[in-house]
Amino acid sequence: MVGMTIELELTGMTPGGDAIGRHEGMVVFVPLGLPGEKVEVELTEQRRSFARGRIVRVLEAAPDRVVPSCRHFGICGGCQWQQIDYSAQLGFKTEIVREQLTRIGKLENPPVLDCVPSEGAYHYRNHARLAVAPS
Repeated sequence: MVGMTIELELTGMTPGGDAIGRHEGMVVFVPLGLPGEKVEVELTEQRRSFARGRIVRVLEAAPDRVVPSCRHFGICGGCQWQQIDYSAQLGFKTEIVREQLTRIGKLENPPVLDCVPSEGAYHYRNHARLAVAPS
């Protein structure tokens, strides 16, 4: 299956910022995707219970997709959510906490409050991942 290109509808988000879709019953993790999108994905890894892929083309963008504010987004690895409107990010993060408490914590209808927005949504990062290429 690795190297195969598939069409996916993305339905959720992971805590690390990958979108989730399903193909023939298998969960596929897709970096830089958003729930509500239809995407063409090249599968880059396959395990027994899940696969990973990269977006080749966004067929139908979600309304919450925005142009990232940082020109290094997707390259340096410091941010995972800049392709998502900030208010939508807060909603996804609230839902992730609720889902984790339900699935892992076995709590039924946990009383999760909405995420509190930051006054400084950007310009607070204190690290970057840099790779040195041989010359």
